[in-house]
Amino acid sequence: MIEVEQLTAEHIERMPGLMTAAQGLGVHKIESMEGRPGVAVVSGDDVIACGGVTILWPGVGELWAAFDAGHPQAAAAHVALVRAYRKGRDDLGLWRCQATIDAHNDVALLYASRACWGMHSEGLMRMYGPAGEDCVRMAWTRPRGAH
Repeated sequence: MIEVEQLTAEHIERMPGLMTAAQGLGVHKIESMEGRPGVAVVSGDDVIACGGVTILWPGVGELWAAFDAGHPQAAAAHVALVRAYRKGRDDLGLWRCQATIDAHNDVALLYASRACWGMHSEGLMRMYGPAGEDCVRMAWTRPRGAH
């Protein structure tokens, strides 16, 4: 059974690949992720996905996510995370949500696209990632004040 929980340090420590996502946000100590707005998608003892938003300024947030893509319930975890993001963006009154995605991660780009997350590409950012990889800026917007 899939459950969505408030993100904690324990989830972070148990999530494969989360440190890479954290470094992409300029977070270099895993402990500093705790307390940021975020959720963990869990099934029993397994942490399948973690995600959250970093508020850049009022109305604008940077989304981040890390998945255990090999987990048998990864697709269900993705659906749960999308629901949590949508609720979060509405609760926070965001009019813009953006994400920075590795340009070579076709699966992540597909998930962020209009088909899944409703985001559109704003273009390629060369040598932007923490290891110098090219990234794509994806964004979802709505008119200010519209909820």
